[in-house]
Amino acid sequence: MDNFEFEETVWTTEKIYFTDNKVNRKKSVNSGIRRYSAAEIQEVLETYRNAGSGFDESKMKIANQLFVAALSGSKQAWMSFTEFKDRFDVPDGAYSQEYRVLKEMLAQWEAQEGHTQIVS
Repeated sequence: MDNFEFEETVWTTEKIYFTDNKVNRKKSVNSGIRRYSAAEIQEVLETYRNAGSGFDESKMKIANQLFVAALSGSKQAWMSFTEFKDRFDVPDGAYSQEYRVLKEMLAQWEAQEGHTQIVS
């Protein structure tokens, strides 16, 4: 899965400016984030389907891949991502926190006008 290496990128930008002595803030999600191709999405979904039970660190890599596949427009990846925590019984602590942050990020993505809608 060489195409799935983590790449650090900016998730959001926030602009703070003044209009008539009033502070204005505009926060937006980076629309330039690389999305997965249909073939990459299928590979992620297959990895998820074939993943054994139980939780280990490799499962968080799958969660991150499902996240990107979901923001790439895959409804199946979105559904798999939302059931991920229950399927693998993600333990409380850092992993649960990471998953919660990914869920919040996906909600931000979906809420921003002009981004890929989760359709297929």
